[in-house]
Amino acid sequence: MNDARLQTLMAEFHRLKMKDSHKIDDFAGMLSEISVKSAALGVIIEESRLVKKFLKSVPRKRYIHIVAALEQVLDLNAITFDDIVGRLKVYEERVYDEDDPEEDQSKLLYSSMDSSKRESEGEEEEDPIGEEDEDGMVAEMHHI
Repeated sequence: MNDARLQTLMAEFHRLKMKDSHKIDDFAGMLSEISVKSAALGVIIEESRLVKKFLKSVPRKRYIHIVAALEQVLDLNAITFDDIVGRLKVYEERVYDEDDPEEDQSKLLYSSMDSSKRESEGEEEEDPIGEEDEDGMVAEMHHI
């Protein structure tokens, strides 16, 4: 029974590819889960094998630049799986999260107020960020 389960796990390991919709953390978790299950069955997947599988399985279109750079400068037989995952997570956060419009919305709120309305409500606070346009509208930027 263990042999059959191990063969199924190893087949899953070989076939596993990261989907475009997955985040680095999601995919790393899948590989880690297979590694832990395999170890529980008595077969340890070497760290270098995990690293190489991880780099080969991320979407080429999205990660080719960072994967090529890491393969050039790092010894893939010596680097840890956690280290390589961390490096790709940083890349993912810097490159792809900046392009996410929903993420931008949660970071910045833009509001417009009629300056005459503010004055009529007795709000006369100084706004160092806001700028008044020709209609008397003030755009403010708030960091969340």
